[in-house]
Amino acid sequence: MLVLDLIAVGVSVLVLAYASDYFVSFASRASERLGLPQVFTGVIVVGFGTGLPELFTAIFASLSHHPTLGVASAMGSTAINVTLVVGLAALVSAPAVSVRTLRREGIVGLVGAGFVAAVGILSPSWWFGAVGIALFGAGVAFTLIGSGLDEGGGEVESERSEAGSLRPLWQLIGVAGVALAFTLGSAELFLIFALKIATSIRLSTGFTGGVLLSFGASLPEIATSVQAARRGFGSVVLGNVIGSSVFNTLMVAPLALLLAPSFRVVGLAATGVATLVLVAVLWLFMRSGKRLSRLEGGLLLFLYLGFLAIVR
Repeated sequence: MLVLDLIAVGVSVLVLAYASDYFVSFASRASERLGLPQVFTGVIVVGFGTGLPELFTAIFASLSHHPTLGVASAMGSTAINVTLVVGLAALVSAPAVSVRTLRREGIVGLVGAGFVAAVGILSPSWWFGAVGIALFGAGVAFTLIGSGLDEGGGEVESERSEAGSLRPLWQLIGVAGVALAFTLGSAELFLIFALKIATSIRLSTGFTGGVLLSFGASLPEIATSVQAARRGFGSVVLGNVIGSSVFNTLMVAPLALLLAPSFRVVGLAATGVATLVLVAVLWLFMRSGKRLSRLEGGLLLFLYLGFLAIVR
């Protein structure tokens, strides 16, 4: 029944949100206890770790012979990141734009958006996924080389370190592992029931992946970013959101291509181009001043409505 499917989707999204949040939190504490660099913890563990729901949703979609859903989900999550998430953070705290975020994460984010736009327009075969993953590796290296923490990042890290010092290392790793398992399971259940709903009410593939799947998978980022902005860490939100978007476009979307080599991604040209335009608009807003204004945040929220109109 449709009602039961909706309930199952809601439960799986809640489990997905909590499990992924626990994984990121405890994995970041464990990496600090192991003496890994703070920039590694911030960019790799936290920034890319928040993209786990999107990653597993896309993987399960491709293994179920629906790579178009996986790529559409990556596009939709990127659109949500650069409009809803950043827009809400801007309305709450008008976050500062660091030079590193503009010149490093921002540039790599544009490259990633260009990649998914090319996927949507060209409908390439599976080998194009290898190109995307290579770009991801180069982008991570470019981001990490010569980079440091943004202003305010030290406060976030010290808060996590203090909390993590109360638990032994084996507990941190164990909880992170259990949380990862729950993230995997809830992502698969979310995909199964979301597809049942989409089929029963005859939603298009682009809308199912670009809106339904991506919104559910992005709920952890939306909630976490709003809370971080309220606590005065808006600049950290901006860097992590762009890092998550890079993960979506240059890791999630390429994997969706690689895991379904016999299928082509079709019908996503408009969605891919819209994603590129939204990322470019955010980058231009970041260049316009030292902070994202509340007016710019409101415009980003309005632009997501335009994205919804395109993805039908």
